[in-house]
Amino acid sequence: MKIIKLARPFVLGHTVIISLMYCLIAHYSFAQCILATLALLLIHSSAQMTNLLWDVDIDRINKPWRPTVTGEVNIKRAWVANILAAATGFFLGYYVNLHFFKWLVALAIFAWSFTLAPVRKNEFTHALWMSITRGFIPAYAITGIVPMSILMSLWVLAFNVAKDYKDVEGDIKHGIRTIAMHGETILVLWMFGVLMLFYFTLTLFIMYHLLPLKALLIYCVTPIAFAIPFTLDSPPAFSDNNLAYDLFWYGLKLLAVFFAVIYLT
Repeated sequence: MKIIKLARPFVLGHTVIISLMYCLIAHYSFAQCILATLALLLIHSSAQMTNLLWDVDIDRINKPWRPTVTGEVNIKRAWVANILAAATGFFLGYYVNLHFFKWLVALAIFAWSFTLAPVRKNEFTHALWMSITRGFIPAYAITGIVPMSILMSLWVLAFNVAKDYKDVEGDIKHGIRTIAMHGETILVLWMFGVLMLFYFTLTLFIMYHLLPLKALLIYCVTPIAFAIPFTLDSPPAFSDNNLAYDLFWYGLKLLAVFFAVIYLT
């Protein structure tokens, strides 16, 4: 049970909802929905475990409560669980369809390579890698809809960076560069700028009929996502990551839900 902590089940819960929305859009059968969601969960779990096992020294500063730092988990057993999760994910993904399987492999490569130094030595590749891994590939692997996948990627590009704000001290010490290390002002400007790019791209897709006119509904998503943090019991702040998680995870789920509504009605 302790090894399950490495997969960060709270984060995986978001993956389930988003994946199911994509499966509905793709008109997958019930069996395909289950297989695709489980495959994404397992590959995501493997990536999470790889990141935690690789970043023990960094987490001693950034997140000293993680089981890899506290010694709650046996490292060798964790690596075995990691490999089994990946292998099972690929096995299940193969039985969804060939398109999904190929992109699942691509997702795994991007997710695992995120732990490599060259990717994280530059704040822009750092942000771009995550937008592809958490935004574009999962959406395209299931739906095959390029415009939608690009928009999901832009959302991650805009707001995933806020999650690094609390980790700046440890990241700098270990040579990892993030947008957040440039301070809160730059971080906010980045998020606002990419959000405007999201709106602009969405408008172009609608104008050129790459997305249906109903996609105008998505303009309602971002105000809702921004309003959520202000309904929390505690004041939203980058310092405790409340704002970051709301803008990123809840916003990403809302986008997936709205796209499902658009393509199913």
